[in-house]
Amino acid sequence: MFLVLLFAISSSAQKPDPKENPTWFIPSTEKANSEDGKAFCTAELENISDNKLYQTRTSEILIPESLPPVICIIFPFQPNDLRYGAGTKGECVNSCCVFRPPSKNIPPPPPNPTWFETTTDCSDDSSAVTKPIIMKGENGQERQICEWVKDTSRYELVEGKALACASGCCLFFAPQKTEK
Repeated sequence: MFLVLLFAISSSAQKPDPKENPTWFIPSTEKANSEDGKAFCTAELENISDNKLYQTRTSEILIPESLPPVICIIFPFQPNDLRYGAGTKGECVNSCCVFRPPSKNIPPPPPNPTWFETTTDCSDDSSAVTKPIIMKGENGQERQICEWVKDTSRYELVEGKALACASGCCLFFAPQKTEK
């Protein structure tokens, strides 16, 4: 529940304001060691279609498990500086991985929830995993997961949306619950 709550608090089930998020893309290949990162990314950008440019928070960068953990990124505070980022793969689920930037100042990710996706109810927990809530899909798709709630010692159904999608890999966001 912690991760869903964290996502809910930070997003309110809406994609964050793109003007404040970096723009990034997955290059078609890794750059050669001797190649300049900015020149490499500039050349790659010329061949990227607009639907392959993503805007998410850096903590929401997802890459397909089959690809190396490299991206080209433009930060909003430096809009004319296209950077090459060779990071590492964080946890992977559903053939998608969390991209871990090459910075030494990145805090560790929050603890992972135990969950599984469902289209019905939470009675069959045989596919439950303790990993980040990453799923295949497209932005805005309504989805349901069952998440283990320690306080109640059972799975609870959570409705939300697939958001922050890139290359078919999405994070699950639950709507923020408002107190009455």
